Amino acid sequence: MALKLTVNDLSEVPEAAQALYIPTEDGSGYRLDVEQPAPAEQRLSATIAESELVRLLDASGANGFLMAPHLAERVKAVVDDMGAVKINYYSEQGNPQTVEQFKKDVLDNPRFSRLITGSKASGGGGFITDHQTGQQRQIKAASFPNERLSRARDLLAGKSGQ
Repeated sequence: MALKLTVNDLSEVPEAAQALYIPTEDGSGYRLDVEQPAPAEQRLSATIAESELVRLLDASGANGFLMAPHLAERVKAVVDDMGAVKINYYSEQGNPQTVEQFKKDVLDNPRFSRLITGSKASGGGGFITDHQTGQQRQIKAASFPNERLSRARDLLAGKSGQ
């Protein structure tokens, strides 16, 4: 049996389900004690804001997907009278910010430092410097001398090598 969302009197509800109802806000009856879903416009606005937040953070070298849940309350999407969507950014204190201020605030925040990609410099930079001559030469990937590997490549290429 399906339960009604609202009833005038609890006598309309089976005794086992009566504990699921609470008085309505206006006192005119009872309603199921469940959270109502947010209106579609509100859910869409939150989705747009979060998508824009992820895009902004990813473009700034941060992991937007991981950071977005922690920053979602600071970004709101608003639809103006013309139907255009505007993204509003807010500081931790709730003050409006420009997108540049918001980005700087987030990227400089030590709480998120591990989620922000640095320069990707590993120290080598893909080049080796000959310290005697000062010349740089590019590192070749997997350039380890290996006679067995070279011999196997020759055999696969049809070279006898003898």
